[in-house]
Amino acid sequence: MIKLLKYIVLLGVFCFVGYQAIKIYEQEVVKPRTMVKANSEAGMNSLFTNAATPRENNSLGNNTQLETGDPNSKQYRQAKSLNIFGGIGIMVLLVTVLWLVKNNKKRKEENKRISDELADSQEKLRYSYHELKLERNYRKQSQESLKNALETLKDANSLKDAFLSNISHEVRTPLNGIIGFTTLTGEEARKLGNSKIENFSRIVLSSSDRLLNFLNNVIDLSRIEARELNIKTEHCDLVEITKHTIASLGFVANEKALNVIVELDGFVPVLANYKYLSQVIRNILDNAIKYTEEGFVRVSLSNPVGNNDVTLCVEDSGIGIKPGFIDRIFEAFNQESTGMTRSFEGGGLALPLSKKLIEMMGGQIEIQSEKGKGTMVKIHLNKPATSYNDETIRLLSEKRMSLSSGQSGQSKTIFLIEDDSINGELIEAYLLGFAHVIVTKSGNEALLKLEKLNSENKSVDLFLMDINLPQDWDGTTLMNEIKNRWQLYSETPFIAQTAYAMKGDREKLLNEGFNDYISKPIKKTDLIKCINNQLVNQLMLHKITA
Repeated sequence: MIKLLKYIVLLGVFCFVGYQAIKIYEQEVVKPRTMVKANSEAGMNSLFTNAATPRENNSLGNNTQLETGDPNSKQYRQAKSLNIFGGIGIMVLLVTVLWLVKNNKKRKEENKRISDELADSQEKLRYSYHELKLERNYRKQSQESLKNALETLKDANSLKDAFLSNISHEVRTPLNGIIGFTTLTGEEARKLGNSKIENFSRIVLSSSDRLLNFLNNVIDLSRIEARELNIKTEHCDLVEITKHTIASLGFVANEKALNVIVELDGFVPVLANYKYLSQVIRNILDNAIKYTEEGFVRVSLSNPVGNNDVTLCVEDSGIGIKPGFIDRIFEAFNQESTGMTRSFEGGGLALPLSKKLIEMMGGQIEIQSEKGKGTMVKIHLNKPATSYNDETIRLLSEKRMSLSSGQSGQSKTIFLIEDDSINGELIEAYLLGFAHVIVTKSGNEALLKLEKLNSENKSVDLFLMDINLPQDWDGTTLMNEIKNRWQLYSETPFIAQTAYAMKGDREKLLNEGFNDYISKPIKKTDLIKCINNQLVNQLMLHKITA
């Protein structure tokens, strides 16, 4: 458009120049000639009528000269120049007009080409817009589908949690009675010398323990995968935990006539979680015993001087693992033999769960195995930052042994708050000969009993408290009331015991101030182990702060 305007302006300039040239030509050439011719005719007429003067004759001669167009005259030269300039201007004007016509034709062709390209582009844009619209609708539908799928997964996850919670509660509740009274039955049979009843009791306990351990593995693995399990580490005695776990599996090892070699001694502190470290060691030992038909299971300890970790080694002479399967040994529900032809029972959860638990405690686990020659599992754990001198280690070891045997000569007082009479009777029977147990059934009764003990200058070594209590109290509020009312109990261990063992239950209670948590069914060995752990930790705390 701008170029066209330029051409129009240029054409106007040429037209103006041509017009001015013609106008000047008319004024300077054509008009004077007309006047000269007229004067000449008038002069001729006067020549015949009047006598001309010399001056007039000169004028006549000059006019005659103009009419004839003398090439040397100034007017003639000007007129000639104007004629040439006007001709050139007209020629330039004609050439410009022709050029403009030709250029306009090219411009039209160019415009047509651009218009066609623009039409094609518009068509492509319309097609792209249609495609984008379809894509947007597809994405919208996909988002709706994903949203629905997410809601479905949330519902399924909620149902899974509810299912596991119900299964956990429904299994733990009867197991509490089965394990508890079977334990008492076995102890009574042993006192009466009835080895047959005692052996039956061990079989029932072994089966119950296997069922409970599998249930715990399923729930814990589910919580880890959902990132709902938080592990709090503390100072633990690796030797005590390992020996206690070996003792709980001794019956199974004896049934298979396996030689269990224990190369552990002294007090070896590690930074771990007592409950989950016990579970890991149990899983490893259970696998070693299960996959070894004859030979030995050796448990040893490696504590290199100068290193920051401690290694627990569990070695067996069992069937071993194929080289190609070792890389998949830590995958959940994955077993070397599967289906109806598999040689060994199990859910394939022990090693995957153990690996995750150890890593969450800052350690590592590794496996070395050769098919037909056995397997070695190494558990690497971190040492605590606090060091213990030899005298402290000796005292702690003696304290641990005396607590385990219940023959320390010191009177341990356990204060139990439990509203269920059966469970209270069971726990009191568990701790018979191990500690003096004071049983109360409600928060108000517990406060009155503590008031009486305080007036008699007596104290309590540990509180074992049910969470669901009658009347105006629950376990947490009662614990806080006791700590606020009596300063001497501000650092006394409080252990929560409840049938709820799902996600968040343990963490919630620990965050509320409980030192430990034990879920039903409560086994005698686990209860004593939990109590021992807290009493030893209390002694450790006093030794460190002293």
